[in-house]
Amino acid sequence: MIVILGGTFDPIHTGHLALAKQADQILAPSKVLFMPCKQPVHKATSGITSAHRINMIKLAIKDEANFAIDLREINRETPSYALESLISFRQEFPLVPLFFIIGMDSLNTLHKWHKWQDCISNSNFLVFQRPGETFQPNPQVAPFISGDINDALKDLPLAGHIFLAQHQQVAISSSALRTNLTQYKNDFLPEAVSDYIKQHRLYQ
Repeated sequence: MIVILGGTFDPIHTGHLALAKQADQILAPSKVLFMPCKQPVHKATSGITSAHRINMIKLAIKDEANFAIDLREINRETPSYALESLISFRQEFPLVPLFFIIGMDSLNTLHKWHKWQDCISNSNFLVFQRPGETFQPNPQVAPFISGDINDALKDLPLAGHIFLAQHQQVAISSSALRTNLTQYKNDFLPEAVSDYIKQHRLYQ
């Protein structure tokens, strides 16, 4: 089994790591892959280079034996759509269950994703819901939702299902971190990442 956590990781923070660790504990996959995107089609970025973002991810996960970085989106020349990556993973691991981590906000807007049905046909989705977040999926998406992940662990499918999991950590915004690094770095940034940002004078 492969678990995939995608994002800009600009910068990677303890919220990302908490999601990955919880997925690792629940699913016991062979790997949890952090997949930074190069050219996200849905949001603006800070202008920090891909090389810096990759280095920060490596520093953040260096002590986690089951975590690794996957650069297929960084190496892609076209804008980053989840579908292209999930098709690529499915081709690489045709007989392995895939789980793509998203948040509740992404589930509620999944019907707006590029070819979202094809995304689900190539991977399962693991949706983490934080306290206070609204569960309001589009009616088109609702039939794919298979309930709590803990009730499905004995017979996990290769793809095609959306599972839910509770996540207790407060949401952390990378954009807020970039704006308030002095205030938040001790609480929400791994020490090695904080030191790297200071050393290279990033987000100033």
